[in-house]
Amino acid sequence: MHAHALDTLVNEASRDSARVLDVGIGSGYLCAAFARLNPTAHITGIDVIPELVTLSRANILKEDPTLMDHVEIPEACNGWKGYLKNAPYDAIHVGAAAARLPTDLLEQLKVGGKMVIPVGPDGGDQMLVQVVRTKGAKSGAPVEEQYEVTNLMGVRYVPLVDGVAE
Repeated sequence: MHAHALDTLVNEASRDSARVLDVGIGSGYLCAAFARLNPTAHITGIDVIPELVTLSRANILKEDPTLMDHVEIPEACNGWKGYLKNAPYDAIHVGAAAARLPTDLLEQLKVGGKMVIPVGPDGGDQMLVQVVRTKGAKSGAPVEEQYEVTNLMGVRYVPLVDGVAE
């Protein structure tokens, strides 16, 4: 799934000085892959579980400490809220299923940016969804007209936890 997400987001994550958000960082693997893909990008990895934040930092530092020059892993953050400090993002990857598209993440996506997120109930039918922001809020378009949403494939993910806020 990480390879598929990286392949889906490669164009947006490869932009000069791209901003990438990885929600549900886990081990830090995908953050490291984004960092290696584009040394000019700023990668932000967040997770609600403090132990995973610590693990991610340790894994990246152990493998290649120079990646931390453009990878930021703040203290445990609520994936539903994203990470406003570094927004807007060219690419957002979400590694846990949201019951619905999180409004905060949609708003943190740049016009022309892309998000990959599993959507659906815990234990139920879930779909990996691609969201492209086509218009900004200032365009006057209703929210539903600011995004192009495409179903990619059926998936099964753990739920996106609504936990500790940033």
